[in-house]
Parts: sequence; C-alpha cells; structure tokens
Amino acid sequence: MKKTKTFNNSGTSFNFLSSILTVTAFLAAAAFFLLSQPAEIRAQSLSEGLWKEFIDNDTAAATLIYQKILTKSGETTDEGALKKARKRLEALGAGENQTIKQSTAVNFAVLKIDLPEILNRLRLKIINKQDITNFDELKTNIKAMLSKFIKEDLEKHSLPLVFIITRTGALNIADTDIILCFDKDVTFKNDENSAANKIYGYNINWKTIFISSISSEADITAYYKKIGFWPGYKNRTDNLEEIFEYSYKLTPYYLSFYVNNLAEFIDMNKILPAYFKNIPEIKKASILLESDRLLLSTEASLDDINKLLTAIDSIPGFKILPASIVLEKDGSRRVKLTTLNEIQDAFIKTLPLINQNYSSARHLAEYKSCIANLRNITSVTELYAMEHKNFTKDSIDDKFINELTQQNYLKVLPSCPAGGKYIYKNSEFTCSQHGSSTKIIEFKIVKLINGTQKTISAPMIKTVVYQDASITIGSENENEENKDSDKKTETDTAQKSNGSKNDESKKEELKFLKITVKLLKDGESTLNNSLTASLAFHIVLSAGDNKEKTIQFNSTVKLNGNKDGGPYELKIPNDSLNDYKIFIKAY
Repeated sequence: MKKTKTFNNSGTSFNFLSSILTVTAFLAAAAFFLLSQPAEIRAQSLSEGLWKEFIDNDTAAATLIYQKILTKSGETTDEGALKKARKRLEALGAGENQTIKQSTAVNFAVLKIDLPEILNRLRLKIINKQDITNFDELKTNIKAMLSKFIKEDLEKHSLPLVFIITRTGALNIADTDIILCFDKDVTFKNDENSAANKIYGYNINWKTIFISSISSEADITAYYKKIGFWPGYKNRTDNLEEIFEYSYKLTPYYLSFYVNNLAEFIDMNKILPAYFKNIPEIKKASILLESDRLLLSTEASLDDINKLLTAIDSIPGFKILPASIVLEKDGSRRVKLTTLNEIQDAFIKTLPLINQNYSSARHLAEYKSCIANLRNITSVTELYAMEHKNFTKDSIDDKFINELTQQNYLKVLPSCPAGGKYIYKNSEFTCSQHGSSTKIIEFKIVKLINGTQKTISAPMIKTVVYQDASITIGSENENEENKDSDKKTETDTAQKSNGSKNDESKKEELKFLKITVKLLKDGESTLNNSLTASLAFHIVLSAGDNKEKTIQFNSTVKLNGNKDGGPYELKIPNDSLNDYKIFIKAY
C-alpha cells in the first residue's frame, strides 16, 4: 500500500449521540473540519521549539520540545528536523531525554456513515423550496471542505462513505483515524503544513483513503492489535485493508456505531448531561439505522439499558420513542430509539444552522492554518539568522520565503488558504488577509484613592493568538516599597500608593497579581480585528497584621482589536477589590 501526501489537521471533539440522531451529515462534516485545522494537540514540532527558544526566550520549554522530537516512539521524523533538534539541544547544553514514552488505551469505537445513502433518504420527503436549497448547500459545503485536501475535482464525485475510528475512545484527532471511500479515484493534496503537523494519508485502494496521526502502516496495525481490534478474526494479514474490512463487519448498516465499552466512551467524552451521574455498566454496544428504525443493540441488563434510555431522553431537543425492548436469538437486546422520520424533521430544522457552522468553521480553519504558517516562517527565520552570520532582517524581501523553501528550512512553500499574501512588515511577518500572528495586550490596574483613580501598574505583553501568556505584578513573598509608576513592561511590580502607612495599615492592599490570558478568534471574526480574551486571575491582598487573602476568578471579554479601541474595564466579581479597577486592550 502506497503512502500518499500528508495534510493539515487539529484536534476537536464530537457531540456523538445528539449528532447521530438529529444531524447525521453534520457529524461527518465535523470530521472534515477536524482535518482542515492545525494540529495543536499533536506533538510539538521543530518550529514550535524554535519559537519558544528565539521568540519567547523560554529555553526550558524549547529543550523539552527538541527532546520529544528525538524520542518519539513509533514515528518517523524527518532527518533534517532531527539534525536541527540535536544542534539546538547542543547549543542549549542539553542532551536527548530517553524517558519520554507514549501511552495507549484499550477502548475503541467505530462509526460508519454512508453519506450518499443517508442524504438521499432524507432528501426524498423534502418539499419546501427553501429546505431543498439548504439541503443542496449542505452537499456543496461538504465537498468544499473535502476539496481543501483532495486533489481531484469533487464536483464529479459523490459524497464519500465515512468510517471514523477512535483508537482510545477519546474523540480527538490524535486518537482518531478516518477512512473515506469515494466512487472515483482520489489523491491527497500536499498541504503546506503537512510536514509540521505529522498527519498521514494512505491509499487502501484508488478510491479509498486511510487517514491517521500515525506515520507508518506497521505502527498503525500494531496499535490496532494491541487494543484488541481483531478478536477471533482468523487469517488476517494485519494491514490497513483488514482494518477497513473489520470496520465493515462491526458496522453492517449504512449508519452504524460500534463501541467495545459504551460506559467508558460516554464518561470519557462527556456525552450525557452532567447531572446524569450513574453511567450504566454497558460494555459492547451498537447503534444501527436498520431500514427506517434507529436501534440500540447490546447484551447489557434490562436495568442498565433503561438507565441509558433515561439519560438519552434527557438530552435537550431529543425525545426517544416509547421503549420497546426485544430479546434477540443470540441473547442480545434491541431497543427502537427513533425513526428516520423523526431524524428527518430535526435534520431539516437544523439545516440552516449546519450550513452557517460550515461557513464559520471553514473561515476559522483557514485562519488557524494561516497563523500556523506565520509562526513557522518566523521560527525558521530565526534559525536561518543563526546559521547565516551576514544575514540581517532588514534584507528580507518578497523572495525570502521562497529562499527558505529552496534551502529546506520550510518543507513546502507556505500559502494562506484564504488567498492572502505573506509579507515582512514592521519587523514581523504578516498576512494581507488575516493580519499578524502576534498581538500586544495592554493592562492598566488602578486604585481609587480619596475619590481619585491612581494607576498603580500598567504592564504590556506581546503574545500570539491561541497561545497562553501571563504577567505577574508584585510578589507573594516580599512587601514592595510604596511608589507610583506608569511604566509599561512585560512583567511589572505592583506599587502601593504614597498615602499614610498608619492610615492604610488595616486596609486590604494589592500585594500580588498574576493574569493569564489567551486571545481567541471565532469563525465570524477571522477576517476582522475582533478578539476574545480569556483571562484567569490569581490575586493576593495583604490585609494588615501580616494577614493575606487569596482571590481567584476567570473572565472573558470581547475586544475591538484596533490600537485605538478600548480600553475595556474587566468585571471583578469580589467585594474585596472594590477599590481596584483593571482595564485591558489588545491590538
């Protein structure tokens, strides 16, 4: 079997039960979204290590990343990346860490979605013109998402048969393999981030593609043997085709789900409502769309089946039919959950939202991919500068990124998936479509003294969207001298007012403040300057007589994202901080 091109990817999660029952096609779409985003949850790459070392000046974190590159178990790493990782470890005075190992789990699940068959069945009873338009838009959106990593013109292809296999029970891309079966030949595109993201594609046959985060067929089949994927399956050859065939055996209907430990799967992925505490002890189970009936099949006890039905029935927006439990000849029990008509009604109502989510997810995927490109370009530029003594960043021109690619600092020439152009401007790389990957966050902490707001600290940090950053103001261990300052630094010292010590000795004073912040984007804000800041606060107040009070809280705020936008006052949910105000702006 020939390994094909790799492609770009990241982690996300599926809402399994509600999706399989109401918006079947959207569940498959979730897998496609998964494939189109940067692999943030995967092992950190060389470029991330370079970023940590040269941009963040965090040599400890960089060292760990380089060590992981050299000690990955069961994964083939590019020799150039290995060489550079060793070189950076030597420069940092560190060696290879041989103790890092990968862990595995034993739970697995297989979902089969025959998209053409299911959508055709759902389409048959649609009469309303707007519903027909929404339905056709859905199929177009699915093909548009697939076209991001399939070379062929998918307008000439039917939608694929999809298998989603989680090797550990956890619904994230690092632990999930996907099989796509088309009606015509398909080939992977060589995506610009494929080398860095380490996601691989293999042809089972010309029309069928096996997608995995594991880099060799031998390691894939070894993993499946380890989790017991082939119990009693004789004369197997242990290759990807056998995984494909056994997936068919486990999921015989055009919409089927099989799991070898349903209780663990539900608990691990937090599928049922939080108030449902007692997860029924159900091991092997299948959910099948047989004819027009959606059935649950399992060998579990009647009591456990009824507990599960109660939990499913409590999912908002979903109502199961009156339970009728039938005993099969093999000792298993089958329960009718709902019918295709009920699925269709919910599906049609949800179609506009599904299409809206497609558009939003596509924009967000393109943005994340572009930001990953900018980080990668920035990181390897620092390495290029280290290895070319006469190089200066003032000499960077429009041909520089091509030069990085030609000299193998970049595996492939990066390009913005939304059509933006990468340029070097104001001492950093930026995209004409999505802007810069780095942002400035400014805080201002003020205290109300005698009716007047007095700035006691104004720190400023530089960070990257989707990356944690933090500032520390003051010390938990030492009392600071009383002084005022408006100086902006990345880490500032909390300063008390110049008021009388005797008057203030019994009042609560800010002694220590740590703010952790992450800037986020969503699908609606990727083409404008809007940002969302997710913040976590850790505050220590000195309350006199050597007493301290610790306060922790979280906050989320929408930001304009322009230099002249804001600042925005953060809500502080604690009466002890009534004398303080915290402001934030980011651009």
